Amino acid sequence: MRVRAALVIVGMLAATLTAAAGAGAVICEAGSFEVSGVVTDAVTGLPLDRVTSVGIMYPDGTGYDGAGTDPATSTFAECLPIGDYKIGFTADFYFLEFYDDAADVGSAMVISVVDGPVSGVDAALQPWPSISGQVTDRRGVPLTLVSVGFTYADTGTGIDGEGVDANGEFMYYLDPNYFTYPVRIKVAFAADDHWAEWYDNSKRFSRATVITVERDSGPIVGIDAELRHCARPGTEFCFPRKFTD
Repeated sequence: MRVRAALVIVGMLAATLTAAAGAGAVICEAGSFEVSGVVTDAVTGLPLDRVTSVGIMYPDGTGYDGAGTDPATSTFAECLPIGDYKIGFTADFYFLEFYDDAADVGSAMVISVVDGPVSGVDAALQPWPSISGQVTDRRGVPLTLVSVGFTYADTGTGIDGEGVDANGEFMYYLDPNYFTYPVRIKVAFAADDHWAEWYDNSKRFSRATVITVERDSGPIVGIDAELRHCARPGTEFCFPRKFTD
């Protein structure tokens, strides 16, 4: 049921949305009433800085309609005929959630539209876990030609790689479609003309710090590295001996 509801929400997107409309901005026809709410980040408590898809369903999980939030206010307002509904919310890099703080449509609260507007249909979405940091040289100057590698801590199997931006910063999301939490990870850094190292300042995989990522970890920040210059002519990356041991 949860998979079906997720597909329903994904299919109910911006085509049905008056993008500039916030809560209180709609005029409903006779027999319909406004249902409205605001979507926030569960970690920061702030309105989301992106559009949230709002999936409106009948209590059995079949689709009725879709809407989206106003990106300026992270609010939504939709006219619904008298009846009972369930509502789900999804946004890029956030977990799917149903009103009121439910993980699946079966346990979602029924919203009854009877004889007037229904407000306060809010959601605080949990962000996907992420790992972020900055890579610099020993003087604190950001490095830009950097490869950040993510490896399973218990097996040494590589997971993925990430680059950095102009400030030497990176962010890697642990997509729940590909990971089963908790995930134990080690992070490696390699840059042109610099010695590679593992987080936190380790030359060997076996001695590197393990980062444990839970479903509700949210943003894991400060996974930084300061790399030493390597004076090996013609060498792109410099790896210490036994780097993968």
